[in-house]
Amino acid sequence: MKTKVGAEPKLVTLVDADDKPVNIFIVADSLTLCEVPDADIGSALLALLASYHMLNLDYPANYAQVLGLLQHHCLLLQFPEQKRKVGFHAISQLM
Repeated sequence: MKTKVGAEPKLVTLVDADDKPVNIFIVADSLTLCEVPDADIGSALLALLASYHMLNLDYPANYAQVLGLLQHHCLLLQFPEQKRKVGFHAISQLM
């Protein structure tokens, strides 16, 4: 399982006929970084966040707010962009 060279980390989920996750991988920069044990989506999201931190990468603009929201609530780490986004605070309060 590969991505383009320089591609940011992302989840790839393989599902069965009932749409239940069977395998979840984190892929980036033309590599498979890891397979998530037991195809657990919660563990996969945490591993995805960890991959950005371990590789010292910024979140891609197209889903930075979503990853920042997860970072803020799951890892209890401040997301720098949250100071500028009104929507971030509104959604964060709902969680």
